[in-house]
Parts: sequence; structure tokens; C-alpha cells
Amino acid sequence: MNGTSQPRLPIVDLHVSRAASGGYSYSIDWAGDTLLEDHGLPSIAAALAAAGDDAGDFLGFRVDYSAVLIGTYAPQELRASSKDIADLCVERHAKFSGPE
Repeated sequence: MNGTSQPRLPIVDLHVSRAASGGYSYSIDWAGDTLLEDHGLPSIAAALAAAGDDAGDFLGFRVDYSAVLIGTYAPQELRASSKDIADLCVERHAKFSGPE
């Protein structure tokens, strides 16, 4: 290495949850601080895609849905595969937390 490499931005925590009103929200957190959040989204997939769009240059996301860890994904994966990851969120949440 020649010492000129760019620093990599961190892998941040992406929390997706369902509101009592039925909409979905997400927050992107790093080191205990909320960096970004959005509320009132129509689906888990919409929340994941929106987070991917808002990602800036983050290296990746540790995704959890209602406190169940789903996996680590690059921003482009969230945007391109939000429906598949949303299905996984529902499946793993049901497996580890019971039905919503």
C-alpha cells in the first residue's frame, strides 16, 4: 500500500420495525447515535430500500427486524434485493420471536 487509500466508512446498524399504526420505520445507528431515520413507510421492503438509498458511503448494514438479527448487507444489496431481504425478516422474526 502506498498510504493513500481512502478510509472505509463503518458497517452501521439498521433497525427496521413495525409501528403500532401498521407502517414501518427504520433507523441507522452508529456507536449509540442515530444518524438517519424514516417513519411511515408502507412495507419492510420499502424501509430497506429507503435505507439503502440513504446510505451514503457506508460499507454495509447489520440489519435487524424488531430486534432479530437478519444479516449484514451492502447498500446495493438492500436496494436490489429489498423484497427478498424483507421476506427473510418476516421468516426469521417468526422463527425467533413468534408471529407478529
